[in-house]
Amino acid sequence: DPDYGLTRNLAAGAPLPVRCPAVWTNDAGTVAATCTGWKLFDIAGNLLSSGTETAFNYAHPSPAEYRRLEWQWRTEYRVTAIADEGGATSPSAQWVVEGDTATVTATPAAERGFYRWTNDVPSTVTASSSTISFPVTAPMSLHATFAGLWHVSPTGDATAPRASFETGFPTVEEALAVATKGDTVLLAPATYVLANAAGIAVTNGVRLVGVAGPDATVV
Repeated sequence: DPDYGLTRNLAAGAPLPVRCPAVWTNDAGTVAATCTGWKLFDIAGNLLSSGTETAFNYAHPSPAEYRRLEWQWRTEYRVTAIADEGGATSPSAQWVVEGDTATVTATPAAERGFYRWTNDVPSTVTASSSTISFPVTAPMSLHATFAGLWHVSPTGDATAPRASFETGFPTVEEALAVATKGDTVLLAPATYVLANAAGIAVTNGVRLVGVAGPDATVV
C-alpha cells in the first residue's frame, strides 16, 4: 500500500504512509515471499536510503523529485515428497529459499525396495537414487515409488514373506517367477546353477543384485 505502480502529484514534503505484507503466499500455498525491508532510489538509480521495516511514513523530497521505492523479498518454494505404498519419505514437505538446495530421502518398508522418483524430478539427479539433492527454483512435488524386495540363497527355505536370505528362495528362477516390474532380487554370495542351460531372460524391469559383488556371486 499504495498499490504497485506510480503515485502522482505528490507535493514537496508530503507524507505518504507505505506498507507491505510481512509474508505473501500464493493461492496454492506453494510460494511464500517474506518482506525483508525496502530500498529508496532516485531517478538515476542511486540508492538513497533503506530499512528493514514493512511499514513506515515516507516524506517526499523538497523540491519534489522522482523517487522509486522497492520492497525487498526473500522467496521460498514448497517442496513435497510423497511416498507410494511401501515406504516413507523424509522430509515429506519443506520450504526452501530460492536457489538453495533441497535434499529428500526415500526409505522402503520391510520387504520392499526403493524403485525411483517420479513427477518433478530434476534432470541433474539420478531418479533411482533413494537420496537426491537439487537446487530449487520453483515449487516441486516428487513421488517416491517402491517395489518388491526378494531374497535368494541356496540355503533359503522359501518361507513367506521371504524377507531374509534364511527364508528366501533357493533358486534365481523361483524369485524371478514372482518378481514384477521394479522389483529387486538380492542374491546371497554363491554360485547359482540354472535349470535351463540356455540362461534366463530378465525382461520385466527386475534388478538382480549380488550383495557381495560380482566376484562372489556367479549365475
